[in-house]
Amino acid sequence: MPDDLVLTPLEVARLLRVSDVTVRRMITRGILPRIAGVRIVLIPRSAVDCLLLGEYDVASDGSRQGPGNDRPEQDAERRGSVADRRQEPDWDGLLKAMNDAQLKADEALAEFRRIVEGAGR
Repeated sequence: MPDDLVLTPLEVARLLRVSDVTVRRMITRGILPRIAGVRIVLIPRSAVDCLLLGEYDVASDGSRQGPGNDRPEQDAERRGSVADRRQEPDWDGLLKAMNDAQLKADEALAEFRRIVEGAGR
């Protein structure tokens, strides 16, 4: 059906389970494209589908990658899903930061005890 080819921000918001304000911000930031040359905001259904599947991405320079963008040279460079480009978490760094935070908390507690013991005399 032709009605399904484009969606309004409210319809996209319902699909994504976010507010229509969030959808409009996504359009402003270039995360979602809008149909140019029409008075109301219309978003290609194919772009929403690609976003949901993780195949739609925004390049670091803000250019959009997905349906409706005629940039084959950039498209070829950035093809693939978002999941393919995820970095492995730095577990060692996280554990070190947690240990450092625990040491600082232990030092603060010891200092607090010294102050309380000194005030009780």
